[in-house]
Amino acid sequence: MHYNSAEANNKEHREMRKSLRNNATPAEAALWRALKKRGASGYKFRRQQGIGPYVLDFYCPELRLCVELDGASHDYNLIAGNIRLQAFNRTNITTMREVNPKETSRARAFEMWMKAPMPMVTLFKTLRVGRLVRASRRRGMKFNMLLCWCIGRAASGIREFYMMPVGERLMAFNRLAINVVVQTRDGGISTCDIPFSEDVGQFNDDYLRLTRQVHDTCHPYDLGDDYIIVGTSTLPDCEIDGAVNIYSGIYNNPFLVWGKYRHTLFKTTLPISFQFHHTQMDGHEAARFLNALQAEIDCLS
Repeated sequence: MHYNSAEANNKEHREMRKSLRNNATPAEAALWRALKKRGASGYKFRRQQGIGPYVLDFYCPELRLCVELDGASHDYNLIAGNIRLQAFNRTNITTMREVNPKETSRARAFEMWMKAPMPMVTLFKTLRVGRLVRASRRRGMKFNMLLCWCIGRAASGIREFYMMPVGERLMAFNRLAINVVVQTRDGGISTCDIPFSEDVGQFNDDYLRLTRQVHDTCHPYDLGDDYIIVGTSTLPDCEIDGAVNIYSGIYNNPFLVWGKYRHTLFKTTLPISFQFHHTQMDGHEAARFLNALQAEIDCLS
């Protein structure tokens, strides 16, 4: 729903907005110099705009775009931040949020790894996927779709997934999507972003609809900058033990690769590779994610 005039610039917050404008952080002051007087591509931005019970750092009514800078006035707290951003999402406002690395748990990692020649790390794990195979058959759902949903469930519980280096900045996100590779009707391949939903039925519907769209149009489907994208790639006709991507310096997103699952007499397994940027998380968080992924698979019925 769109916010109405009664929700904008609540009179109760007038003094707070005035105080925030008069006591801007250095980062806010620098950005305002670039944005004011239609300095950002000719669009008009407002500073300290009230929306419901919140005050946005910078807001463009024409684009319905909010820019939030995390600094002294925005302590890094994932839960509170998500509540704030979800309130903005109810108004259909897009939020871009840059985080000050020094005020996060990733400060040391940002300093050490942002300019490292190879900042990506890969972990390998062999998953037990017997339940996943049975659930796929029982529900009439694709194996890879269910695995992607489990990946989304596991990732959504790890707070480090919601921060990622973009260029030379650390950005915070509040929405998550799974990217899949799609074979197109002309024999090529393209990519498709699937917004994650806790509702497996909704995720399945989006998965089928969007991958069909990419297959038919031969064009990628990109959700844009609002989402942290978890990349995936599968080689369904090949048994592989793992894969390590070459770092191009462009794609910093977490990324999982797997091949064909393996049947033995007593179990069904799937080796999987998980690549991540060391600025985003350490091996401990990555291992927690892989363990959470196994737990999600084990909960399928």
